[in-house]
Amino acid sequence: MDASDRGLCALFPARPEYLQVEFTVDEQAQIRAFDRQGTSAFGINLRELLSATFASIVRGPGWARPGSRHHPHVRFWIDNRSAVAWTNKQRSRNPGAQMLLRLQCLLEAKYDFFTSAAHIPGAENIMADAGSRVWQSPSLATTFTNLSCVDANAAQLGAFAVYMWQWGMNHRGRGKTYSTVCAKLSAVRWYHRSNLGYDPGVNAGHALQLKGIRRFTPPALKQQPITVAILRSVRTRLNLSQPRSQLRWGGLLLAYFFLLRRSEYLHLGRRHHAYVLYLGNVSFHDAGGNPCSPRKVKIVGVALHGAKNNQF
Repeated sequence: MDASDRGLCALFPARPEYLQVEFTVDEQAQIRAFDRQGTSAFGINLRELLSATFASIVRGPGWARPGSRHHPHVRFWIDNRSAVAWTNKQRSRNPGAQMLLRLQCLLEAKYDFFTSAAHIPGAENIMADAGSRVWQSPSLATTFTNLSCVDANAAQLGAFAVYMWQWGMNHRGRGKTYSTVCAKLSAVRWYHRSNLGYDPGVNAGHALQLKGIRRFTPPALKQQPITVAILRSVRTRLNLSQPRSQLRWGGLLLAYFFLLRRSEYLHLGRRHHAYVLYLGNVSFHDAGGNPCSPRKVKIVGVALHGAKNNQF
């Protein structure tokens, strides 16, 4: 959002919508008086804050969610640091700004949302800056019209898909596969529909982009199952007189016969977990179900007192 000597503009790129207000003749006279002598209270800081207040008045009813436990958070991007500080602190020594802040708090209480503000450099606030000056010259009006025709949501969603495919979101900078990118895009759409009340959607350009990502994604390498022959081959290469080999062989048997991963039964790290598998939890039985020695075992039982995903 932005304000100038002629009016103000607030953008709602999620819709996409925008709000423009042209100052009246009296308001423009107060602005000129402030610029010349500083005798008016209608300075640029107050006008920048006014754009946020007008946005809340117009869009506040749409932000309301009766009966929802989640309170919408609205972030104002303003290129004026005083207006940003006033909005975040909810107070100001300027009487006019304090009145606007009280009105802002009243709207938040009425429509059950909360706001915050962040600073955006003026060089990056191009569209809002042009929108607040469309009355000054035809060239600025043309600039704003050209910028408002861009589907920002579609472009941002497409850029997100390409970024995920090339670099992913990890420390190694490893890109994601086609299926993962599709899942991420679905999650983004679901979040916007669930928490923001609209669906950014996809268009034909996104479909073409996903086809290209799918084409250049290497095929998945299927992991072959472990067979009994592989277990026997591993057994011949292990020296079971060594504790390390005993632990490795026991882990292979637990994984093969009981489908247990090491994090589900081992003591990892310094913290002791209740689901650690103890030696006493393993029982050996003969064909009749009677306890026996390990050399005569036919049935092996493992008792699990918990699991890694058990939070209770």
